Amino acid sequence: MKISNKEYDFLKDLALCWFPALMTFIGVVMVTWEIPYTDQVLATMAGLNTFMGAVVKYYKAKYDKEQEEDES
Repeated sequence: MKISNKEYDFLKDLALCWFPALMTFIGVVMVTWEIPYTDQVLATMAGLNTFMGAVVKYYKAKYDKEQEEDES
């Protein structure tokens, strides 16, 4: 499966900026309001963010390999 530059940039921005910011906001709100299951929610979100980072890394490595092959 190949993704476009626009899709890659979106995933990268989501994984590196927006999702961690959302996690921080949700964590602060849940702790402030003493909402139950805060740890479980944040652990789940951290796992999802780690997975998104792995997907971004996979597509970056795939793109770099294709570029290397094209230069040869």
